Amino acid sequence: MMTVHQKNQGGWIISVTTVLFVDDEPVLRDVSKQFLEREKDLVVDTCASAREALAALAKKRYDVIVSDYEMPTIDGIGFLKMLRDEGDTTPFIIFSGKGREEVVIEALNNGADFYIQKGGDPKAQFVELKNQIHHITQRKRAEAALLQSEARYRLITDNMSDSVWLMDKKFRLTFISPSAERRRGFSLQELLDIPFVNQLTPESATAFERFFSENFPSEKLDQVHLPVSATTELEFRVKDSSPYWAETTLSLIRDGDGKPFGYVGMARDITERKKAEEKIFASLHEKEILLREIHHRVKNNLQIIASLLYLQSINITDEFTSDILMESRSRVKSMALIHEKLYRSEDLALIPFATYLEGLIGNLRDAYGISDARVTIGVTITPPDLSLNIGTGIPCGLIINELISNAMKHAFGDGKSGMITIAMTQTDPHRYSMVIADNGPGFSKEVDFRNTASLGLQLVNNLVRQLEGEISLDCTSGSRFTMTFGSVEEYPRI
Repeated sequence: MMTVHQKNQGGWIISVTTVLFVDDEPVLRDVSKQFLEREKDLVVDTCASAREALAALAKKRYDVIVSDYEMPTIDGIGFLKMLRDEGDTTPFIIFSGKGREEVVIEALNNGADFYIQKGGDPKAQFVELKNQIHHITQRKRAEAALLQSEARYRLITDNMSDSVWLMDKKFRLTFISPSAERRRGFSLQELLDIPFVNQLTPESATAFERFFSENFPSEKLDQVHLPVSATTELEFRVKDSSPYWAETTLSLIRDGDGKPFGYVGMARDITERKKAEEKIFASLHEKEILLREIHHRVKNNLQIIASLLYLQSINITDEFTSDILMESRSRVKSMALIHEKLYRSEDLALIPFATYLEGLIGNLRDAYGISDARVTIGVTITPPDLSLNIGTGIPCGLIINELISNAMKHAFGDGKSGMITIAMTQTDPHRYSMVIADNGPGFSKEVDFRNTASLGLQLVNNLVRQLEGEISLDCTSGSRFTMTFGSVEEYPRI
């Protein structure tokens, strides 16, 4: 179909229809051309015979052909048959004085689009002719546009790797793209005959029902103008039973009144990605088992060292040496406790600080034989679920071990009673504040805790520096150590 565009007097671009008018009467050809071209929306070429028209058609395409029925050599029906035999589908109108019923039927049976009888009011005839030309042209253009749209749609859906489907409200498929047939082995008809849920593996069918109920509730469906769409991962059945995972997006379709009409789905193959994920998870699981075993062995080795120190202390009568062995044993056990907590934790990179502190305090009470009734220990952790990585947790544990041991040995020795408080606060994502205080007699003013012969205090100062922190001591009422420090660089998460 040939469409011409030209500007009218107002400067607007209009679509012009080209017409080939065939009639052996010169006067009728001229009058028809003048009338049809009067509004500039039609361009008319005329021919005196069918043979002349065939020659014109060999050089140019027209939107509509208007032909007389009675013409010498080849009549209008013969002209029409010749065009249709050659595959020419140009809209064809018979404009003739012959009004017999058999002529009309013959014209329509041979592919004519309309028949107009000459005679009567000429103006009314030409108005009808022009109206039919416009009507046929618009219809043919609409059909051509629809065919072009369908061709594009088919080209896309037939060649895309993703699967697209349509289904009604009961999940019955009404369309599915050929890519599903290529990927899954079932024919398109087989796929159309199987309800959507039955095309999934049993596990994915259950997951889809849950996914649908969560993302397509009735209150959303009832909101006329609300678009509803969601994405999930589903495993589809394949004819050869091979795995096929797809990232599936389901969207609600509404009718002209906004009521739910059905669903459109799109599935993108992620099978290879799922296989890669499974390999990664398997590898991570193996590393997790290995890491747990490492923590377990380190914990066991440290406990063996602690036991050896205890056995050694049994045979030593010198109190000074015995105290050194007990302190060393306490330090080893505090490190062993870290590895035990990591071994039992779901997260192999983070230590739950509250449970670690509980175990550490229990070990110290046992080591110094101090009961809850005699020395109370209050613990405040903010936030309550605070966790530390191993690089931060071991230094913190050793600091607490040294300061609590020091308080139990010096502040509350010889049967004295009192109270120890531990407050740990996360001030920023990677910054902490820790306060350890007791209500004992406090340090002597002559003692410089930063420069002392005490191995325990030397260890505390070194550990605070290791954490790039600061420490201060207030002896106004008992002893109050305040430390601020940062988190050691995070270990890779498992």
